[in-house]
Amino acid sequence: MVPSNNMKEQLVETLCGHGCQYVNQLLASSKMQQECDLLNQVSQAEKEWILAELRSIMSVYENSGSCTV
Repeated sequence: MVPSNNMKEQLVETLCGHGCQYVNQLLASSKMQQECDLLNQVSQAEKEWILAELRSIMSVYENSGSCTV
């Protein structure tokens, strides 16, 4: 089953709900990405879309300095 855009957006929101430090660690660690149950539910292309979306979201926090690892 291919997740809908809505489902992918819900996965992004769920991952963001873990906090900015978790998301930064997830983006920085391929091992953590492989162990993430939520990311293991989607195809590689969808995983790449989700990670790109998370990078975009986190760039706002990075630029404002409101979240650091």
